[in-house]
Amino acid sequence: MARRRILKRRVRSAKRYIRASSQSKAIKLREHNPLSSFIGLQKETLSKVLVESLMEGDAEAFKEVLRAFLEANNKSRVAKKMGVSRKTLYNLVSEEGNPTLNNITKLLKAVA
Repeated sequence: MARRRILKRRVRSAKRYIRASSQSKAIKLREHNPLSSFIGLQKETLSKVLVESLMEGDAEAFKEVLRAFLEANNKSRVAKKMGVSRKTLYNLVSEEGNPTLNNITKLLKAVA
């Protein structure tokens, strides 16, 4: 007899829980993107950082900033604005890449 009463209570409790959870609104979480700061970055600011790294002679900093910018933005669109292929853009920012002045100029025009 006691077991039956306990079982009924558990069933009632489970039904209340199911009703309450189905009526409550679920919290939607946004996915965290550590590169999101580059998505809304002002183009003037990006150009300024790229030019400063070139003025200091720090090619690695230039490539690093550019890589982060390209990770956060559409690479195909940037390559199209530059008038080069995506492969050329990837080679430009690769570890072994050695961009020409012509490509750097095109790149600065594309992101500015």
